[in-house]
Amino acid sequence: MALLTAAVAKLTRAELIAKLDAADVPVGPVNDVAEVLADPHVRARRMVGSFDYPGVGEFRALALPYKFVGWDDPAIGAPPALGEHTESILKERLGYSDAQVAALRDEGSI
Repeated sequence: MALLTAAVAKLTRAELIAKLDAADVPVGPVNDVAEVLADPHVRARRMVGSFDYPGVGEFRALALPYKFVGWDDPAIGAPPALGEHTESILKERLGYSDAQVAALRDEGSI
């Protein structure tokens, strides 16, 4: 294993892929994030988008990795800020009253 590791370390990724391909070994590159984001196929399939996030500005994000014919891709949107939906969840989903939510806020729980 040490000899194999030393031999492979002398080759560039492109050289190693070419040698393995010439020997009919199934092979493909392992891309880093920058290479994936710059890949023409990834760009053509609109797999990367962005959204504006408060306090951060433009934030790049991945789209859903699957596509269906005739199905609109959902937009890439910003995640909620910490606590952004706390009050509505407490009231609408858990049935808390305004007074209960206010009490939680007063004691610092939310």
